[in-house]
Amino acid sequence: MWSFNPPWAPHFGRVHETMIKSAKRATYAILGTADVTNEELMTAFTGKEALINSRPLTYQSTNPSDDTPITPNHFLIGQVGGQLAPGSVDSGKFSPKKR
Repeated sequence: MWSFNPPWAPHFGRVHETMIKSAKRATYAILGTADVTNEELMTAFTGKEALINSRPLTYQSTNPSDDTPITPNHFLIGQVGGQLAPGSVDSGKFSPKKR
């Protein structure tokens, strides 16, 4: 049976609405109000995707000797994430407002 959220009531969505909120916050944190190209937008979305998929799915202990909790990146790329990103190749400082 299908169950729909009432219009203007995102609190009915619970977990998936929380993930949408996290995606929106990450997008605004990365881009702000900058006017970006398609390539810059895809780069920002890729970074956002890596950030959101690095959240733990299980309990995360405060003990540093415990195992690393499982994240969605473990299933998608086989590791926690963030290690595949190359270092910066630009020699100058980057400012999105001055580009």
